[in-house]
Amino acid sequence: MTATEQIMALLERWDRQQEGYIRQREERYEAMFQLLEDLFGRDGRFTAIDAACGPGSLGRRLLERFPAARVVALDADVMLLEIARTALAGFAERVRVVECDLT
Repeated sequence: MTATEQIMALLERWDRQQEGYIRQREERYEAMFQLLEDLFGRDGRFTAIDAACGPGSLGRRLLERFPAARVVALDADVMLLEIARTALAGFAERVRVVECDLT
């Protein structure tokens, strides 16, 4: 298994764990995305700031759904940012991953 495959497997485990902690997680994502679609359209150009992005779960979903969107992913945890960089690498031209302490 390559390093990228290992990181993506870790992200899948993270997402499953989060589904157990955050009630209706996917439904919340869908509600956010529907609002963005109502505001900007599916092909609208906008930039979303993913504060405390963790491993990039939200940003990845957003970039998959909105092909013209951009994401600035912020987090203070360098390990989670490395996972986010790998998870979002396929969107390199539309994403910026930044180490940032928001406290």
